[in-house]
Amino acid sequence: AVAFGIGAGSALADDVSSSGTGFFVNDQGWVVTNAHVVEGCTSVSVPQMGTGDALAVDKQNDLAAFKLASGVGKPHLPLRRSQPRLGEDIAAYGFPLDGILSDSIKVTTGNINSLVGMENDTRYLQVSTPLQPGNSGGPILDQWGSVVGVSTAVLGTKFTDATGIAAQNVNFAVRSNVVELFLQSRNIQYDTADPGHDDKPLSTADLSDKAVPAVVKVLCHGGPATVAEAKTPDKPTMPSTMSRPAFRSFSPADSYDVMGFDYATLKNVSEAECENACQGDLSCKATTYNRKAHFCFLKSDA
Repeated sequence: AVAFGIGAGSALADDVSSSGTGFFVNDQGWVVTNAHVVEGCTSVSVPQMGTGDALAVDKQNDLAAFKLASGVGKPHLPLRRSQPRLGEDIAAYGFPLDGILSDSIKVTTGNINSLVGMENDTRYLQVSTPLQPGNSGGPILDQWGSVVGVSTAVLGTKFTDATGIAAQNVNFAVRSNVVELFLQSRNIQYDTADPGHDDKPLSTADLSDKAVPAVVKVLCHGGPATVAEAKTPDKPTMPSTMSRPAFRSFSPADSYDVMGFDYATLKNVSEAECENACQGDLSCKATTYNRKAHFCFLKSDA
């Protein structure tokens, strides 16, 4: 893996091992962040707002959500429903380098560099908004204030060590439609929005006035103080709030491909492992297995 998570920041309290960013997706107090921000934590909290509960984690897509009782009624951000455009102007919000920089929220601006991630992974966008440790889980907004992605990974020193290439400002975000599927599967409400034909884009200052009240710092208590790798696992893991479903029957059809959204690709797995992965994930409605390449494609619709 050559993309690495950017969630960990410096610890300020004795039991705070790292920090990241999150944002409210509804007025019921639900916060979305990255899975690697909360991985290994004994608890998560937001300064001045308390400890989160009802943690839901999807390691496969590096997403997580938790609920804050004190977050009920707080401003929240809608997810962008329409597809983003190559070159579109965007802004990223977060709390990078906690304990080094100021405690205030930071904003960086840039563009959508690519509509796919590394190795043509359609779950991700490549963005030029500079990201640092602590930005992970923060929203990336379009010019109208809708979430187009969630900051998740950068190409850093490990990539340089592995390839000899010093990549500059190569950053990735989980696409908003993947976030939408994650929230749907957990029955977490959210809003969507698309810019109207005549809607004028906001300045970065006006956009910040809208975004900042909905963005929070996420503290990891008792977890590892290292930056987590944001690589795609060889095999999917069950989200922490889901029980394993009862066996679901599938109808195999050789030499056909199932039409649907590929939300995960598993490499070097057997056909049985492919089916088992789908059985263990309620988001999975069908699979396509390439026997020659030993690739398994998990589909959220079919």
